[in-house]
Amino acid sequence: MKFADDEADGTAWLFDSLTDGSPEAYVKSAEEYGDRPIDLDAVRAILTGAPLTRRITTPLSPTADFEITAKRVHVLGHPVLP
Repeated sequence: MKFADDEADGTAWLFDSLTDGSPEAYVKSAEEYGDRPIDLDAVRAILTGAPLTRRITTPLSPTADFEITAKRVHVLGHPVLP
């Protein structure tokens, strides 16, 4: 698809948030997409490799089953604390 010089496909914001790599950029993108607040401290903890805990997951997804989430995260190689 070709766009006129004064048009855009709207993906610049997505590319910017993916290449930025900062917790703040991720939170901004996730909040815009999900239309709800995202806990910056929880995102920072995950992106820095902190072990996953209930304290981290609950603000991100209050209804998620921690045991199921912990198993999935562990399989991906991320550390988990009960």
